[in-house]
Amino acid sequence: MPRTTVTICAHGQIDTPRVLEIWKNIIEGAGFQQKLIKGEPCWSKGDGVLMLQRNFTIAFGEREIVLEGWMGDALLGESDLTGVNGWMQKKKMKGLLSQAEGAIRSIV
Repeated sequence: MPRTTVTICAHGQIDTPRVLEIWKNIIEGAGFQQKLIKGEPCWSKGDGVLMLQRNFTIAFGEREIVLEGWMGDALLGESDLTGVNGWMQKKKMKGLLSQAEGAIRSIV
């Protein structure tokens, strides 16, 4: 699965509820809604048919937090946030990932 991934290494125990609060404030504040996409919980916009589907996930490890962003459509499937196809939307999504990364790094 081609996705843009950001890994944040924690220096101690992760305050998961606080990290999720920050994540939701940024991602949901940009209009993304929690959904199940192919059985995976994520935050999404668009349907992948008429509009490019834009997706984000957050996952927690013992000492790391992994943020992912990708776009998808019915014809091409998943694509990471590089390249020219949908570049304006990808730029906005990379900005959201960067904003979330900065806010989360400041507390871990």
